[in-house]
Amino acid sequence: MKSVLKQTRSLIADFDRYLNSIEEASLMLPQALKDYYHDRDEEFTRRMESLSDLEKNADEIRRDIRYKLYTKMLIPESRGDVLSILENIDKVIDSIKHCAMRIFIERPFIPDYLREGLLDLTEAARLSVDYTVRASKAYLNKPEQVQDYLNKIRFYEHEADTLEQNLRRAVFTSDEKRLSAKMQLSGIIEDISSIADVAEDVSDRISVAAIKREF
Repeated sequence: MKSVLKQTRSLIADFDRYLNSIEEASLMLPQALKDYYHDRDEEFTRRMESLSDLEKNADEIRRDIRYKLYTKMLIPESRGDVLSILENIDKVIDSIKHCAMRIFIERPFIPDYLREGLLDLTEAARLSVDYTVRASKAYLNKPEQVQDYLNKIRFYEHEADTLEQNLRRAVFTSDEKRLSAKMQLSGIIEDISSIADVAEDVSDRISVAAIKREF
């Protein structure tokens, strides 16, 4: 029994490490955007390398957790839900990397009227991820806190939707004559907002999993 408890605690610690990687990745996106605004190419490149390393490390931890869940027969009553949360929250870090990589490769011209709003959108997306990480941790450690975090995720996802609509409207009513430039900016705005959408999708799975634990 002591061995099983020790292995379970180790698994939960791995789960927390995995989630910390997701949270760290979300913190990099607004910093990467600021680097881009100020033409700090070396810093932006280093941040992209760090983001790639984080994604690779998170994937390794996720595979290790999945292996332990199946081979060690740990938390059998919650195994399927933990795996579902793991697989879906992995899409969050994929979305973050996709956004940063798109800016890194395409090098769009971002006009002044968009810059503050894009940072606000990025922050709303980051907070959605932050509370998704907290809700995921609470699911195994402090289930009574899950609902509060889920409410915050929904709030910031709605905030991201509102900011996305306002920013895209600003793009298409601007004096920019090139449709290609407008479409590029609109796509970047949608990509950043989609991070919050993915976070909300994860929160829906956490909500169902938390309800199941109550019965």
